Amino acid sequence: MFSGVCSQRYRLQILCGLYAGVLMVGLILAVTLSQDSQWMTWSLSRLGERATNRASALAFNLSVLCASIILAMIGVGMAQRYRQLKQSRAAQVASWLMMVLALCMAGVALFPNDTMHTAHFVASRGVVAMMILLMVALPLSLGYLTKRERSMSLSFPILVGLLAIEGYLLKSFWFVLIEVILGVCAAVWLFVVCQDIDMRMTEVRATSEQQYTPLVSNGVYDE
Repeated sequence: MFSGVCSQRYRLQILCGLYAGVLMVGLILAVTLSQDSQWMTWSLSRLGERATNRASALAFNLSVLCASIILAMIGVGMAQRYRQLKQSRAAQVASWLMMVLALCMAGVALFPNDTMHTAHFVASRGVVAMMILLMVALPLSLGYLTKRERSMSLSFPILVGLLAIEGYLLKSFWFVLIEVILGVCAAVWLFVVCQDIDMRMTEVRATSEQQYTPLVSNGVYDE
């Protein structure tokens, strides 16, 4: 009973942890199984190329595909909770952008760089673009944030955008390193957002329980 309530209360955070864990395990497996060292001076996408190494490609693409499904589930959960928090604009933003982000991530896995370069290029760049757009649009759509909180939230996508531009300009080993940093930043941001949602939902549930719990006074239930 307690575990069920606990998992429901922290469901989004659990999904975020699962999302990050699946990607991390898949990446480690792909790197371990890969017999091609050129990915370190090229891109993480090379780990998903079947012509280079089928085993590493399977691990990489399968983990990215599973992570995209989890991401879609997080998007659905975020939209539902924002509606319960009476944040309809944020619910729409989370619903649409998270779905597009999940589709782009699935495209990275389904369209390998070596056989479907154009589709893979669009999908991979779409992941970065949608993530930055989500980081900007979500704080702007939340009515309960203060100006200071909103300003602080908007500083994060600026940093991510600068990192992305720097990665595209530097290329070589730095591109791979910045890809990893961007992935970590996105996962941390998503976890913080989901943690905030879960905390606010816990407060709303606690307030509702207090309102609907009969008050006992002198042995008489006051409704």
